[in-house]
Amino acid sequence: MVANRLSFTLGSKLEHTSYSGFDYQPSGRLSWTPTSRQTFWAAVSRAVRTASRIEDGFQFTALIQPSGPLYVRLIGDNDFVPEQLIAYEGGYRNNISQRVFLSLSLFHNRYDDLLSVDNRPSFPETTPAPEHMILPLYLRNGIAARSNGGEFALVWDPAPWQRLRGSYSVVFIDAKRRKGSTDASTVRQLEGDSPSHVGVIDASFKLPKRFDLNLVYRGVSSIPDLKVPGYSTGDVRIAWRSRGPWELEAVGQNLLQPWHFEYGGLPGGLVGIERSIFGGVTWMH
Repeated sequence: MVANRLSFTLGSKLEHTSYSGFDYQPSGRLSWTPTSRQTFWAAVSRAVRTASRIEDGFQFTALIQPSGPLYVRLIGDNDFVPEQLIAYEGGYRNNISQRVFLSLSLFHNRYDDLLSVDNRPSFPETTPAPEHMILPLYLRNGIAARSNGGEFALVWDPAPWQRLRGSYSVVFIDAKRRKGSTDASTVRQLEGDSPSHVGVIDASFKLPKRFDLNLVYRGVSSIPDLKVPGYSTGDVRIAWRSRGPWELEAVGQNLLQPWHFEYGGLPGGLVGIERSIFGGVTWMH
């Protein structure tokens, strides 16, 4: 630390597993506070996902075509190395005044050796009878990806009894197969299984007679791979605090439409989230 304004932190996690051996996961963080209200920060980190029992010795066979017949077999044969991430982050925070706070953060992530499902030529198998064909799918490290994005957040207290919070986040993912990989679906899933844009506005009010009111609006962009369209919805919470340890609340969630899709079922179709209303009683001791 330099003059209470510049600080640097360096550390590492060290790990050894029977699946992949020794791995190191270092992280370095730099922080600069030019004034008592402002902070600039940056970080570089490495993380891994080690192999599991699935990649080490898992096999699963399922019928995909009765005529033939043809089976698909998913195979983990211990030929899988840890997935790797190098993360670059940076940001800025400012307490503009006692009533206004803002934060901006950006990131660039580099992923290597991501899990792929690579097919190999099919072959006949006689046991169990009758003779059938097997299409083998091997768990490999055939995908690389990059992601870029950031988040902006603002907190504003226009009055002692009122707080407004807003945030907007964005992420873009670019994935590709590495040379030699025959994976047919992972790239599409990685690029299309997350919304690119999410915005939230949250307003809180302390009302007379010990009532609290909270209003939340959120908008989420589409999830292309799951065919989930973009949506916006809102929540409302009103609570009453007694002079003792009790609090009563009534909550309405997803109120702007009867229902909307948010994600896909595994397995199955899209999962619909319905409008809901409920109440609660809290005792604090």
